[in-house]
Amino acid sequence: MLALMALRQTLTLIDHSDSFTLKLQMETMQELPGLIVSVLAFIALYYLKETIMEHNQSLASKYKLESRLAGIVNNAFDAIITVDKSQRIVTFNKGAERIFGYDEDEIIGEKQEVLIPPRFVEKHRKYIDEFPIHPDKSRQMKVASSKIFARRKNGEEFPIEANISMTTIANETYFTAILRDITKQTKAEEDLEHMAFYDTLTALPNRLFFQKILHQRIASLNDSFAVLSIGLDHFKAINETLGYPAGDMALKAVAHRLQLFVDDQQHISRLGGDIFAILLPSQKKSENYTSLAEKIIDTFALPISIAGNAINIELSIGIAIYPLHGKDANSLTVCAETAMQFAKSTHQHFSTFAPEMQKDSLDHLQLVGELRHAIKQNQLVLHY
Repeated sequence: MLALMALRQTLTLIDHSDSFTLKLQMETMQELPGLIVSVLAFIALYYLKETIMEHNQSLASKYKLESRLAGIVNNAFDAIITVDKSQRIVTFNKGAERIFGYDEDEIIGEKQEVLIPPRFVEKHRKYIDEFPIHPDKSRQMKVASSKIFARRKNGEEFPIEANISMTTIANETYFTAILRDITKQTKAEEDLEHMAFYDTLTALPNRLFFQKILHQRIASLNDSFAVLSIGLDHFKAINETLGYPAGDMALKAVAHRLQLFVDDQQHISRLGGDIFAILLPSQKKSENYTSLAEKIIDTFALPISIAGNAINIELSIGIAIYPLHGKDANSLTVCAETAMQFAKSTHQHFSTFAPEMQKDSLDHLQLVGELRHAIKQNQLVLHY
């Protein structure tokens, strides 16, 4: 018991993280027998040795963990880049080297603006400046995700997926970005969108895309505009006499010639079969729409060469005006196609929709239905 009390009184071990001081209170030690002093000194030295070994093992484990983490970051597939508050690059992993084309040695210390397309630099600066900071926490982190563009060493711009976090360590602020090159993913998405919204034969926007444009135009404008439905006359004869490949060539030739007519404010689509449509911007007078239809007719005055044959393509055009003839995309398209069919049946080049045209179309459909029913029921009687 006396030895333990003496040990508590005479030994003080002070831990300074990586150094140790053993202080012996000599005035107390002098009061103890020599054997006890030797035992206490041995115990103290043994304890000191064990403590130093544990400390070294802890440091070794810490360094080993840090080395593993550094290896994981450095060999990550994505680019992992850290910049300081002045937006100078302080870390640049192997993934970043592969994606951007810079070596770590040449990019460390450079402004991160070298990795950003010029048109996005100001936007990025503003984003970083507005990144929220919470001073009541010793370590802050805020994460934001977005799809942006980056720039490689050779100047090529490419889409990336970015996750940016802010960390404060020892009163120093750092921003870490995890960036993924999504060029292939973006290309695949664009290909799928093109397949969904574009006609494979003529490369024109299809009916689905045209309806989408109509919805947007109706939602964003209060002015009137017109939809032109354009049908090819006697197109069936081309398929029957020259074959379907010749018919496809005719459709592509018509699409090309119509594209030469339209400008940036007009939209052209192939709605299906031999039917095309053009969305015309607002005109001061409705007569201007008919004059534009006449110009389209005139562009087809010259024949089209198909499989070595000069073919004269004749068109029938129907005109529907928003909001006079329809207040939604579907009704406008239907009215324009009804006017086009009316122009074709009356051998006119073009016609503006009128309500009675729709009634005539309904009457025609009803008559056809009744005749088919009469044939099935053997209700037709020949009089002579």
